[in-house]
Amino acid sequence: MNRITLLILGFCALNNLLYAQILNDSVSVYGIKSTSYFYEEDYSYFGNKKRSLDSSISSINQYNRQFINNGLYQNLGVFGTASKSILPSFSQTVGLETGINSYDIYAQNPTRIKYYDSHSPYTNLDYFQGTTGENYLKGNVNRPISKNANIGLSVGRFTSRKIIGTTGNKLLDRLADNYEVILYGAAKTKNDRYRVLFNLYSFKHFVNENGGLKNVLTKGNLNGDSLLESYPTDNVFWENIEARTFDARRNVRIYHDIKFDSLAKIGLFHTFEWKERENMFYNEAINLPSSTDPNQLLTNAYYSTKRTDNHYFYRGVENKLGIQGTNKLIDYQFFYKHRNYNLKQLSEQDTSKNSSYKLGHLKAADQFMGGQLRFKWNDKLYLQAKSEIMLNFSNNSIGSVKDLQVKNAYLYEVTVNHVLGKIGFRKTSTPPTIMQTYMNNNNFRWTNNVKDTLINTTTYFGQVAKNITRHRVALSIDYNKIANYRYFDSNALPSTAQTDVEIVTINGFYGIRLWRIYLDNQVIYTNVMKGEDYYRAPKIYNNSKLYYQAKLFDKVLLLNVGVEMRRFSAYKADAYMPVTQQFYLQNAIEAQGKPIFDFFLTGKIKECVLWFKMQNIYSETIGNKYFVTPNYPGMRTSFIFGVNWTLFN
Repeated sequence: MNRITLLILGFCALNNLLYAQILNDSVSVYGIKSTSYFYEEDYSYFGNKKRSLDSSISSINQYNRQFINNGLYQNLGVFGTASKSILPSFSQTVGLETGINSYDIYAQNPTRIKYYDSHSPYTNLDYFQGTTGENYLKGNVNRPISKNANIGLSVGRFTSRKIIGTTGNKLLDRLADNYEVILYGAAKTKNDRYRVLFNLYSFKHFVNENGGLKNVLTKGNLNGDSLLESYPTDNVFWENIEARTFDARRNVRIYHDIKFDSLAKIGLFHTFEWKERENMFYNEAINLPSSTDPNQLLTNAYYSTKRTDNHYFYRGVENKLGIQGTNKLIDYQFFYKHRNYNLKQLSEQDTSKNSSYKLGHLKAADQFMGGQLRFKWNDKLYLQAKSEIMLNFSNNSIGSVKDLQVKNAYLYEVTVNHVLGKIGFRKTSTPPTIMQTYMNNNNFRWTNNVKDTLINTTTYFGQVAKNITRHRVALSIDYNKIANYRYFDSNALPSTAQTDVEIVTINGFYGIRLWRIYLDNQVIYTNVMKGEDYYRAPKIYNNSKLYYQAKLFDKVLLLNVGVEMRRFSAYKADAYMPVTQQFYLQNAIEAQGKPIFDFFLTGKIKECVLWFKMQNIYSETIGNKYFVTPNYPGMRTSFIFGVNWTLFN
């Protein structure tokens, strides 16, 4: 019995164990309209914002997280591989971060976990399978314990298979393997004076690395189909060699607040979060000559000549305590935050009696103060201001990492919000990540290669959106100016831009409905006005979707059928270094700006949705092969079948 079957059986058993129903005389039919959800942020200022479940089917075939936001992510060609946004995305975290985030897209942010308010049991099952080896299963069970409390469990698993360096053996050709479990709940007292949210999160992600195609840099023509004519049978850098990445995350997060009395609109709130991360890269091929290493960059073996076995362990505790309140004119929130955390870097060495030893150990604590205000003119217009500053940073560390210092980090933002859109300004001063500051493993060493100077980012942004009868229009503009921009250079080493980096992004959307025919078109223009030697992005990105949608057979079946096209202009996309899990600049290979066409068919009967998708239709017929990342070609033609089923009793 395979693991997918066991997961389904276990999920069904748990569904029966948690069965409960809270009757409510005001609800005549339990279903999508009687169930809502909310995020932790919706509790701010003693709010109680509820969000409706999404019953639309037009985008349900965007079946994995790399296709969210219309595919605006660069990956290594396959579901489950390292990813990064192809649009400007800069940290807004005032404190120190690890900088290990290539797999963040597959993990849940504990602050963005959904909590449900359901009067009856709510269950959702999501499954898909593709002919190129993608398998995904996720189940979510939510049960009301009482009229004021809900508890839920979400369990997910997915796998994917290699498209290069394949052997024909399904087990050996496994590329990514992912597990995710979330236990969550929400409760409040009858008088609504006390409320609490909690979630426990566990995430494990395995990737068998192959280093990409081996012969790309020797073919001469670095742009064009000749690079990819035979890539399914081409050799990869780590052929028949065990090389893998492991990313595990464990979180406990609790939010609770209390009002001073049942009528008061002022009170205290507190959040607690414990987090632990384990990250590993293993490669048994350290003795191979440098010509077999990705981009000839892995030429050093500082601690072991037998194999590379690098580990990173992060553990931290954060407490945030504050006061919040609301009245007719203003909402407010002020807080104090304290973090304790440590990061260990370990690697195997030949002479060690133990399998690994301590290379660096950062022990740190930092404190913050901040808040936000919201001035309400009316129901359609309000001004919001928020700020956070670092009060103190201290560390007690081993090795050269002890020299790390963080001073004067801050964030402040002012936004004018209207029902039609918003306009605002943001200023941040943030430290470089730990990985940009200190590294000591078997292949790479650097200490304060990036100076202690903070990264200063100034952002102006605005957006507007409007539905006009059969038309939908949206436009957003972002301008970013970054001083002391941090990046990884062509040697995969951290560096600081010698000039400011200035980027303008214009994101436009237009949709129209003619009878039962829908046309959606998105165009994103990105102009690196200054600092193109340090930051790369496609100048034009286009996503267009043409589809037919109608209710058929006495409105029993909702049908959606159409075609989608994605294309970005050719650009020198960042390369990827598996050892450090960082994307870095390269100047040799262009990611091709070829159009990718997908065909999809979706049907919905009651709360059951079946969908079919043919991805990259022309890959096999006209040689529509392309790079998404240097040495890593994009996914070939794949047929995907999926089902999404929602139950309310």
